[in-house]
Amino acid sequence: MFVEDDSVLNDVFRRKYQEDPRIRLIFATNGKEAEDILTRVQPDVLCTGISMPKVDGLELLKHIQEMGYRFPV
Repeated sequence: MFVEDDSVLNDVFRRKYQEDPRIRLIFATNGKEAEDILTRVQPDVLCTGISMPKVDGLELLKHIQEMGYRFPV
């Protein structure tokens, strides 16, 4: 899962990994959106920005720990 509010970084990440059949990309543009997605899926790894609207990356990390998820961030 890739959580970032910068559309340029999202596009770069998407272009880099979209062709790899081993990777299913899930994007969120802020921590709140990521939290909503995490109620439905558990990614193998999560990459997040720090400064984002609504819920920032550090708050997201705290919520991930509180939810009991154990995947690399």
